[in-house]
Amino acid sequence: MKTDIIKTLKFNIDVERRYQAILTKRQKISDKNKELKELLEQYADDLSPVQNELLENSTKLEQLTDDIWALIPFDEIAFEKYANQMYQNIMTTIVNDITLSNNTINFANMDNKQRADFGTRLFQKLAQRYGEKNHTKLKFEIKDIESGQKSGGYDWKNTICIAPHEATDFTNFILIFSHEFSHYVYIKQPQKSPLTAQQINIAKKHYYSPPSISNKKAFERYKNQPFELPSYKLMDYFTEHNFIEKLAIALKQSKIILYTNKKKRPLGRFFYLTTSGSFLRPRLCVF
Repeated sequence: MKTDIIKTLKFNIDVERRYQAILTKRQKISDKNKELKELLEQYADDLSPVQNELLENSTKLEQLTDDIWALIPFDEIAFEKYANQMYQNIMTTIVNDITLSNNTINFANMDNKQRADFGTRLFQKLAQRYGEKNHTKLKFEIKDIESGQKSGGYDWKNTICIAPHEATDFTNFILIFSHEFSHYVYIKQPQKSPLTAQQINIAKKHYYSPPSISNKKAFERYKNQPFELPSYKLMDYFTEHNFIEKLAIALKQSKIILYTNKKKRPLGRFFYLTTSGSFLRPRLCVF
């Protein structure tokens, strides 16, 4: 923890100087654009030179944004540590909570309200594990996303949401949840993220909102910006390290099962829900 705090509080003076120099260049171009736009409004003649300059300036501004992003290089070592912690924390949170465990087993049979309740409980329990004192204010929603990405989102405050079509499959659910929870960590728990507080501040100020997924070039640019790249790589990490399969094994080994009657019924590839009464007690899952 101490090392993480030192990392977060560390302020890179050289990065700040370079950042301010880029901002000065951006401001000059923005001021020039304002003058050019005023010319466009005043004259009805052929102003193609003005329009061309505006287009050139747009390209320059985009390049300057890239220069700002370059001040926040991707740190493989910090990311690996961060991703492993997130992986273990989500798995431990689910396995150690009887409600989350049984909801995971029964996910395919739940409706959106039940899945949203599951997401809220997971969000709150996981945030509490990360040190969040106001975890009860956190909530999870399943709803259509306004952005072009239309899969998930975090409002940079207290709410994570996932689109309905992404919430039907548990694998998608967990991958998108981990992605959005990582944004919560950047904003609320920066000392536990792979970025420093200074880097997060710069990345937030120059955040590139998600375009339509059909615009492949713009979407790749969006995915590779400093605020998004670690979150997308986190999804890859969960997939490459077989999170779902290992979670299934961990749940089996935990021997947690919900009893409601004497019948056994299959719940997918990994589990059977064994029932006998309305109380909880440990028992090995039946395969």
